[in-house]
Amino acid sequence: MAITGQVNSPHQYQVILLAQTGSMGEAETSERQAVTLDLNEPIDISWDNITQDRTKRIGQQMKRGSDHFATQSGSFYTADFEWVVNDGTALKYLMQGISEDTSSPYTTAGDFTPATYVSASANANLFTVVVADPIAANARTLHSCMLTNLNLTWDIAGDGGRLRVGGTFYSGYKPTIGAHGLTISEIATTSSFEPVFTAQPTKTVGGNDVVIRSMELSMGYPGSRHGFNGVDGGAEVYSRSGEYTCGGSVSVKYDNNSDEATAGVLSSFFKGTSKAIAFGGQDVTISIPQAVYTGYAKSFDEEGVFVDIPFEGTADGSGQNLYSITVTTPTS
Repeated sequence: MAITGQVNSPHQYQVILLAQTGSMGEAETSERQAVTLDLNEPIDISWDNITQDRTKRIGQQMKRGSDHFATQSGSFYTADFEWVVNDGTALKYLMQGISEDTSSPYTTAGDFTPATYVSASANANLFTVVVADPIAANARTLHSCMLTNLNLTWDIAGDGGRLRVGGTFYSGYKPTIGAHGLTISEIATTSSFEPVFTAQPTKTVGGNDVVIRSMELSMGYPGSRHGFNGVDGGAEVYSRSGEYTCGGSVSVKYDNNSDEATAGVLSSFFKGTSKAIAFGGQDVTISIPQAVYTGYAKSFDEEGVFVDIPFEGTADGSGQNLYSITVTTPTS
């Protein structure tokens, strides 16, 4: 085959996220369930977890090609992404996937019960991820994905004050390679959705108003595959029985106004008691009702003095939430 003059660019890739409405084990194909993720960098599916074995057999002093065994049966696949948020529907999909809550405000309660994921059964919290390739026949489709972690970060010095989101999709089904069949022009977008924290109606630590420089929140909901579906080695069930974690950090300006708040943080840090953290801007509001502060440190630079406060979200049983996140999607 002759070498062509075509040069492909990473900017030609597109990532499409579809909320699955059908059964686990089947890819979603409707544009009505799809949003495009305008990521900062292209992504690909990790193939590192394919089952392999290279045991040398007797009769020869070196390994033979036939000694190598590989199968996609029993394997799992992941796809990591990072995104400066510009679509409200996509953010709602992601919040639903990590919280298993179906509408805003998204919460996870202390008496949370893990969902059941069974092959050939419908589940509203699974996704199909399509990585559209410049060569259409090489598009990757990874279906029946769980969202196993989601990270929200905001820094006034970066991204124009916009919200940045990262996370990992996990699937126990082998990806397909081939044209995805979606009509990109039919995928709707949420116009005018740019969650910017330059206006902050809510910014409190321990109930005291503070000036926040940056904030990070990470939610982890681990999952794993088990069994075989009897078709192509895909998962029979998913298990999400690991610890649901929520934690992060907040950096606040150290001044007379924040002194009471930071003094309260230090006291709570010494005593191991919890205090609320609330932070909100345009279109997105984040609340950690029972934050346990796990550290306290001042940082000094030319911009001033700041207090860096790491924390963990906690929930003591029924009626209490690890977090509450409200996403308000503009209507136009």
